[in-house]
Amino acid sequence: MTYYSKKALVSLITNIIIFISFYPNVLKQMTVLTASSPEVPKIWAEFFAILLVASIVIKLIVMILFKIIHSIFSKEKEPQIVDDRDQLIELKAVRNLCFTFATGFFLSLIALIFDQPIETMFKILAYTFLASGIILEGSYIFYYEREA
Repeated sequence: MTYYSKKALVSLITNIIIFISFYPNVLKQMTVLTASSPEVPKIWAEFFAILLVASIVIKLIVMILFKIIHSIFSKEKEPQIVDDRDQLIELKAVRNLCFTFATGFFLSLIALIFDQPIETMFKILAYTFLASGIILEGSYIFYYEREA
């Protein structure tokens, strides 16, 4: 397994753990409210804001720890040269993330068109956030392992 595949796998696991640790909390808050409550968008906005900030901070810490632990156990450092293949893999992975997020975004809008509660839209967006992260990191793993 290449360095970048290992890095993507660690990031993938971190994404899933972060989402699983924050999402049940917002669902618990939703059980108290009615679907038409004005507090629903506020709670979901807080969830997404906290999720984004926590994801950035936690992934930063995890990536630093990964680099330290990887360099200790494998005696190799992160490759410093980024060639055309690496850039192409990154572009493909980001493209897959964008397609996934755009699809989820439009599904959430379609849910509103068909008179679903606004909570449904936010749930679709939350799962889209998770799926986009999984698709991004999974694409890195797939493309690096296929071409390694």
